Amino acid sequence: MAKKLALITNDDGLSKGLLILIESAIAAGCNVVAVVPESQQSAVGKKITYHKPLKLQKIRFHGHDIHLISGTPADAIAVAINMKKFLPKKPDIVVAGINSGFNVSIHSILSSGTVGAAIEGATYNIPSIAFSAMSKAKKWYSDDAWPQPEAMKKWTTYFISQSLRHGLPSGCDVLNVNYPLKPATATCSVCVPQLQHFAIEIEEEKHMYAQTGYWIAGKGLAKAPAGQDVGELMKNRVVVTPLSLAMSEPSAILGLRSRYSGRKVSKLR
Repeated sequence: MAKKLALITNDDGLSKGLLILIESAIAAGCNVVAVVPESQQSAVGKKITYHKPLKLQKIRFHGHDIHLISGTPADAIAVAINMKKFLPKKPDIVVAGINSGFNVSIHSILSSGTVGAAIEGATYNIPSIAFSAMSKAKKWYSDDAWPQPEAMKKWTTYFISQSLRHGLPSGCDVLNVNYPLKPATATCSVCVPQLQHFAIEIEEEKHMYAQTGYWIAGKGLAKAPAGQDVGELMKNRVVVTPLSLAMSEPSAILGLRSRYSGRKVSKLR
């Protein structure tokens, strides 16, 4: 039986998290193609670069071939899938991460470059998984930003294997997986995301020779609703959140049709 093909990216570039993800996909029985940003691309969401050309270069990283792209995580997926003869076949799965730092709550999920890459993969009807890890490391790029890597590798291999074997469930286009600080002793929790995790604060920075600047900053909210992703992660759970690309609610469609459908400008009041 031919091996499955896993298309891999992240938003941290060359990192320990990328290496864990590559090794996990291989352990799950996949051939891998990795296309990753050449620089840090956190919080870019599903940004696609249309206004300038992208550059690709191929390097070796811990014994693996890596394609570096001068763009975003979503660019990496779009280029790999659409460039002629770049891939030997359509990927069986798209996996992104493992991100240094968690991506929980709707606010963070929609901002995440890691999740954005998985969403890009899902728009091509490819099962896609975004992996992120809670971290207390002072430097996001240091190896200790991915705690308990062997346990993380076992979990990641398991999720990839299960998704290849069974597919994603109906109504799920992307799995958003977040690891706690101690995945070796964690249990798994499938749950919905809470609305926000960070309370946004705007910090002012003044400079005597330059225009005043403003930093978007924030701190975690004190309360996390029970049974939702933030609270479960803080309980040392591996949090799995199914995401759907169906961004319209059927009941809202019906309600708005009765209000707007068939209206003409002459009848507006």
